[in-house]
Amino acid sequence: MKELLLVSSGINAEYGDGQKLDSSSYANWMTKGEAQVQPDMWQVEDDRQTAARIYRKIRKNHDESGVWDDTFKDKLHPYICKFNVPVHYLIFPEGKTWHEAKADCEARGFYFAKIRNKAENDIFVENAKLVFEEDRHERKFHHQNWIWIGATDLKSQGTFAFYDDEPIKFTIPWAKKQHDNKTTKKQGSQDYAAVSRWGEWDDSYGLDWKRPYACQCNPKGIKMDLEMERINKEWEGLAAKKQKEKEDAEAAKKAIKEERKKKKEERQKVKEERQRKKEERQRKKEENQRKKEEQKDANSKKKEERQRNKEERQRKKEEAQQKNKEEKERKKAEKEAKKEASKAAKAARKAAKAAAKAARKALRGGMELMEKRQWPSRVGGAGRRGERSIEAEKRQWPSYNGRSRGKREIDVEKRQWANYGAQRKAERNLEAEEEDPDIVPPFIPGQQ
Repeated sequence: MKELLLVSSGINAEYGDGQKLDSSSYANWMTKGEAQVQPDMWQVEDDRQTAARIYRKIRKNHDESGVWDDTFKDKLHPYICKFNVPVHYLIFPEGKTWHEAKADCEARGFYFAKIRNKAENDIFVENAKLVFEEDRHERKFHHQNWIWIGATDLKSQGTFAFYDDEPIKFTIPWAKKQHDNKTTKKQGSQDYAAVSRWGEWDDSYGLDWKRPYACQCNPKGIKMDLEMERINKEWEGLAAKKQKEKEDAEAAKKAIKEERKKKKEERQKVKEERQRKKEERQRKKEENQRKKEEQKDANSKKKEERQRNKEERQRKKEEAQQKNKEEKERKKAEKEAKKEASKAAKAARKAAKAAAKAARKALRGGMELMEKRQWPSRVGGAGRRGERSIEAEKRQWPSYNGRSRGKREIDVEKRQWANYGAQRKAERNLEAEEEDPDIVPPFIPGQQ
């Protein structure tokens, strides 16, 4: 690299490397009319105008760009360098955002870099090697590995073009898995293009990422030659082949994916069918289990009902048996009581009959005794007559068959008995008669 221009004392000038400017060398010193007015070597105190500068534009509406002038060395001006190799892109290693880089290129009198084909992309890589002495950073997407260029997709997301809307017509050598157009709330979306030091492109966050940047002198780009055309043709052919391979791979991948999806769906259907059958079996099992439980409950209820009925029948049977037993015992007791009563009555009747018989016997004895006393002379025949009299009396009183007689007759009988013992027996007989009317009363002669 050389200093751009130095002007020595006097009219003769030379470059910083000692190359002389003579009458055959190109010069474009400022003129006024037909007369050359520069360099005038103006001196201020000990300082003299010994440095050369080139005007970008002197006056408005005048084509005076590129005019030479001499000036002081301590003046601050933009500068231009000459490389010992052909240079199309000027790459600045200091980090700036994408918009800062574009503004800086324009402030320097350059244009934000454009890469229009693969040949220029290769030239860009070669120019980058002149700037960076160190090797690339180990981390691929480190900022020092990437250089801003004037391409963006701000106006059409996903379609990159240059900042002045010039379209990019060649196949961009994107890095692997790029461009992905990631988006964050803080940084926005990746809308700005950067080229790596080895030639791959990437879409990046240009609002806050600071990276090296590239400018260029000629806005129209590099004039194409046969070598560049060959490089571009090979690249496009290779890119088309890669694109086709990519499309074929994507198609194959898509087919495989569809086949896998189809098989997955079939497996899913089989799985669902199995699951459905399993659920159906489970449902039937549960239904059968439920029916069994219901049947079991019903059987249990029937069994309980039968048991209750059995117990009820047993209880009723026991109650009936107890009742029958009690009834039998009551009847037996009643029968025993009746039997005892009957027995007692029979004994009483027997006793009454015996008493009545004894009373009758006593009465007959008393009557005979009385007759004997009334008719003492009647012995033998008289006795037989007395018996006949008694029989006649029996015929006269047909009621003498054991039937009852009135109380009056009893009183008469009592008065007739002179013997106290006979009278007491008669009284006992009467008392027995009152208890049992079936007892036959004794026959008393002379009473009706």
